[in-house]
Amino acid sequence: MSPFAAFYPSAEQFYEGPAKCWITHLHQLEVVLFHRGQVSVQPRKLMPSWKPPLALPPRMQAVAEKWLAARRLTGAPSTVEKLELAVRVFGQWLGEQDPGITTLADVTRRHCLDWIGHIAEAPAPTTGKPLGAMSRIQRISGLLQFFRDTALWQYDDVPGHTLIGAGDAPKYPQKVPRFIPEQDLDRLMPAIDAIACPFQRAALLVARWSGARRTEIQRLPLACLDRYPDGTARLLSAYRQTCTVR
Repeated sequence: MSPFAAFYPSAEQFYEGPAKCWITHLHQLEVVLFHRGQVSVQPRKLMPSWKPPLALPPRMQAVAEKWLAARRLTGAPSTVEKLELAVRVFGQWLGEQDPGITTLADVTRRHCLDWIGHIAEAPAPTTGKPLGAMSRIQRISGLLQFFRDTALWQYDDVPGHTLIGAGDAPKYPQKVPRFIPEQDLDRLMPAIDAIACPFQRAALLVARWSGARRTEIQRLPLACLDRYPDGTARLLSAYRQTCTVR
C-alpha cells in the first residue's frame, strides 16, 4: 500500500479535502513568519478562491479559453470568475447529459433550457439545496453573454447566435423592507446605551433612527452629531439628508 492510500481512500477524496486547504495553511505560515520578521513582504490580505480547473472537450475548451481571455481585457476579475463558472457548469452538465457533443456548434436551445431547469432543482454540493434565484440569474446571464459575444465576434465552433435570452432567467426577487420588531428593539436599545465607546454608541443610534447604511455612517464627520434634551446623540439637520431613510 502506498503512503497516499494509507491516508486517503481515493484521489477524489484528497482533492475534495486537503488539496483545497494547502493554500490556506501556506498563507497562515506566511502571516506568522511576517510577524516574526522572517519574511519581509506582507502576505496578501485576500485569499484566492479554490476552484476546479476548466475541463471541457478540446474544441469547447479552446473556444471557452479564447472568450475568457478576451473578457479579461476589459472585465473585472470577479466578473470573469462568474462568467467562467457559468461556462464550466454548463459544459460539465452537457458532458454528462449528452457526451456525444464535442463542439459548441451542436448545442441547441433545448440543451440550454434543460440545463436551466436542472440548476433550478439540483442540490448544490456545498449546501445540499437548489441554487437561489440570484445565483441562477448570474449563471444564466453568463451563458447568455458567452453565446452573444462569440456570435458577435464570429468565433468558429459556436452556434453563431444567442440561444437564450433574459426572459429565460428567473425574475429578480423583490426586496421586502426589513425592520426590527418592537420586542427585539426593546432588548437592543438598553444594550446600545450600555456601550462604553461613544463612537460605537453614536453609530448604532444613527443607524437605529435614520436607517443609514454602515458605509454612510462611516463617512459622516464627527461634527455632525447633536444631542436630544435627554443627552441621546442625534444627527444635525444639515447631515440628515445624507442618510437614506427606509
